[in-house]
Amino acid sequence: LKKIISKRNKFNSYEIYETIKHQENNKIMEKIFLPFLFKSKNNLLFISKAQLGYLTDLYVIFKKLSNEITVLCNNENKKNIIENDFNTSGIIDVKHKNRNKILNNLRFIYQSIKHSREFNTIYVYYFYGCSLLPIIFPRKRIILDIRSGSVLRNKVIRKFADLLIKIESVFFREVVVISDSLREKLKISKKRSVIIPIIPHDIEFIDRKFDKIKMLYVGTLLNRNIENTVIGLKKYIEENGGDTIEKYTIVCDKREEYYRLEVKIKELGLEEKVFLQEWVPPDKLREYFKAANLGVSYIPINEIYDVQPPTKTIEYLLAGIPVIGTATLENSKLINDKNGVLCRDTVDSFTEGLKKIISKRNKFNSYEIYETIKHQENNKIIDLFYFRKLKLLEKIK
Repeated sequence: LKKIISKRNKFNSYEIYETIKHQENNKIMEKIFLPFLFKSKNNLLFISKAQLGYLTDLYVIFKKLSNEITVLCNNENKKNIIENDFNTSGIIDVKHKNRNKILNNLRFIYQSIKHSREFNTIYVYYFYGCSLLPIIFPRKRIILDIRSGSVLRNKVIRKFADLLIKIESVFFREVVVISDSLREKLKISKKRSVIIPIIPHDIEFIDRKFDKIKMLYVGTLLNRNIENTVIGLKKYIEENGGDTIEKYTIVCDKREEYYRLEVKIKELGLEEKVFLQEWVPPDKLREYFKAANLGVSYIPINEIYDVQPPTKTIEYLLAGIPVIGTATLENSKLINDKNGVLCRDTVDSFTEGLKKIISKRNKFNSYEIYETIKHQENNKIIDLFYFRKLKLLEKIK
């Protein structure tokens, strides 16, 4: 006390502060606690080669858990469909720098490896070369998710692509597959795999009226032969009149097939019945679901799509909308007499299916339709599989 009092006038408050300023609470938080918390919060990395929003399952997961996870994805210069209220701080964009697909793929593989170093658990949606991750990081928990087999039209190349998926999956200790039929097709071991179905968008259930039919198709036009549904509709109107059908809205990607379909609609004189809508973000899609009371799930019946669970069939049914759908293996598991009608992938069969579903439209009950599919609501799937079975996170925030 004598010593400090005797030299009290030599003290300088700024010099005193300088000796300890590194211990200010903000600086400690910034340098020590925040990085630790950030790493803990983002201990789970999702990797998807698709631009965020264009893979339904990941879009729904990120929408619900954007504060809990980090997503590494491609930026393919497509339309941004992420809603404004999303927390985008957890998105790592890998931008396409040129049109060379091989170079872009190599760049994505490199970025995946680079960022995976920071995480303990990595959830990978299949892309060519993803097997490098478990090879480079054998001690990390890395889960492979296969949402689709190859959909290439060339049979030889398609078979090779499916074989590559199978070979790459061998390097992962945990594998998720979208359907049992796809798992059997790819011959993936049941011991190290789990089936997690499609995670649909948040769909508002509405008790529908069926006096006037308002048809809705949502999806791609690529290799889908959607013009068959338009021709089938024309045939139905010619045979039965058009009073019952108010409109048919097709929400789709704007590619070459879009313009061909536009021409076909004019050729058939259906401009007052059939309306094309360029693809819209999921949050805007709700309005189209609200206005519809008959869903169209038209998928070619072949080995390419037979094992693919149809997202929109599930979403139509969750909304209380009956479905006319082609009899693919997976559609046949979902559509029954209570919720719709199955048809073949031809014009005539679609017309007959339309006749059948319109003739019994007043027998449909939206609540009964919903009951047939309610177990596929996204919250239930995420909670059951991602939290309870895979134990990726504690709970949905």
